[in-house]
Amino acid sequence: MACFAVNLRDVIFMDQPVRIGDTKEEAFGQLGYEVIAQAEHGPLLVEKRTGETLQVHLLFHTDRSTLPYRVGFPIFVSNLVEAAWQQAGLAEARAIATGVLPPLAATPNQGYRLEGPARQRHEMRSDADGRLTGLPAPIAGEYVLKGDDGSTQRIGASLLSSAETSLATLDRIDFNDQLSVKAAPAPAKSDRSFWWALAFAGFLVLLLEWWWFQRGSFTTA
Repeated sequence: MACFAVNLRDVIFMDQPVRIGDTKEEAFGQLGYEVIAQAEHGPLLVEKRTGETLQVHLLFHTDRSTLPYRVGFPIFVSNLVEAAWQQAGLAEARAIATGVLPPLAATPNQGYRLEGPARQRHEMRSDADGRLTGLPAPIAGEYVLKGDDGSTQRIGASLLSSAETSLATLDRIDFNDQLSVKAAPAPAKSDRSFWWALAFAGFLVLLLEWWWFQRGSFTTA
């Protein structure tokens, strides 16, 4: 038998879990558990998913088995860590779709109103887990999320304007009605590399050193 790509066939268990009475494997599924590894008299390893939470349960004592002394034990732990990274969304980079705001945390089952640039308004309710998804953001700017309880949350959406995504230069950038940045007419000063001066100085030193040790041969000739 295998769990998380680890073979448990040769592992010796001093204490094996035993199902009570006529309990069947379907009973674990009714409780939300999935049997990953099965022994002769009961499951060895089960997992349960609750929303975005993944729980893995070992139904035996590892100190009363030979699992910690097997090569597959560090592989098993490594696979658990990788599964945790994937469950938390840290194993890969996921880009947020343009045109919508990222999922927001809110109070469960509460009404919210989203106010955006150009007097845009959108109303929706959060789900039972307290998440708001699919909020539209077609225009770059600041969006204000207001809840029925009086809470206010400000979210900025950018990279939707052609002026921000194009490679053309701009003479002026307006962030809001009160702040703007103008381009400098002269090029910005930067530190110039002086490696060529050091190389030239080193060449003169080597030339002087070569002449100093070879001056006798020139006199003899």
